[in-house]
Amino acid sequence: SCTPVETPPFTVTDVSAKKGTEAPPRLFDLTSLQVECNKKFGYSADDTLRLIQSLYENKITTYPRVDTTFLSDDIYPKCPAILKGLRDYATLTAPLEGKKLAKSKKVFDSSKVTDHHAIIPTGVHPQNLTDMERRVFDLVARRFIAAFYPDCKFSTTTVLGEVEKIEFKVTGKQITDLGWRVVFGQ
Repeated sequence: SCTPVETPPFTVTDVSAKKGTEAPPRLFDLTSLQVECNKKFGYSADDTLRLIQSLYENKITTYPRVDTTFLSDDIYPKCPAILKGLRDYATLTAPLEGKKLAKSKKVFDSSKVTDHHAIIPTGVHPQNLTDMERRVFDLVARRFIAAFYPDCKFSTTTVLGEVEKIEFKVTGKQITDLGWRVVFGQ
């Protein structure tokens, strides 16, 4: 029979917790949409451009060939109506209804917009979309909705300790308030 090995004691020398926040992800420009579609669905850059172009031609999303992730300030008053038009996302837009929408500088900044702004839904209800189009639209719609949600809050705990004079450090991150993450079901 084997003898149990004595495990030297682990002594905790310090525990600290730090609170933090994480803002919603930026709205899409064409490149970031192509990257996300490739990562999530394996679509090529050309596939994604073709799909978002088709959504634009059907007036479901805004002009796609853009290189900014910002909206100009004049879009802000139109946002409640756009959100209302996203009928398939009513459970996510309902908490925003009738409230003054958050107007973050990470979203609204006219100085960062030239001819066209970031890719967002128009509020037109999408019909007869292909599966591929629906997936792309879903990404755009959720990013737009998330822009008006509160930051995600988390707490990072760090534990310092030692075993036989060898120092160890362990960190753990715990989400305390999902905030915008509920939009992505994370």
